[in-house]
Amino acid sequence: MSALRNRLAVLLPLAIAVGCTSATDRLNDGITLQVQGRYMAAAYRYADAVERDPELVEARERLLAVGDTAIMVAMDDADDLERRGDPVAAARLYQGVDQLLARVRQVGMRLVPPGEYGTVRRAIFDNAIGWQMVRGDEARTDGRWADAQQFYQ
Repeated sequence: MSALRNRLAVLLPLAIAVGCTSATDRLNDGITLQVQGRYMAAAYRYADAVERDPELVEARERLLAVGDTAIMVAMDDADDLERRGDPVAAARLYQGVDQLLARVRQVGMRLVPPGEYGTVRRAIFDNAIGWQMVRGDEARTDGRWADAQQFYQ
């Protein structure tokens, strides 16, 4: 029994240290991604760091800051895609933001998207659905059944 206690006494602090190192590694990965301008990926790394160590203040602060930036960049990029005639890609960017918001909630934090987020998101999705339906109708009319099915899905 004494040997077991000794092992636990050594292994427990080691396990805690590995967990903290892992959180720090994720924090550092997030910083690298943020510097590269990859804000969405950085936000996920910060969320991973917070999940590993909820007391890691720098990860929490960076998650909030870069998360806001990631949302704004995604919305701007979606607007550009929409103007260039690719509403489906624009809608996918909003899906990415939705996933990020959910991930941040999983770690007990919250990002607040801009006030117009919901309205713009709905319009983007409506346009993407309309675009897919038109393309599906065109494919159906041309007898391209498999393409039509893909567009409708």
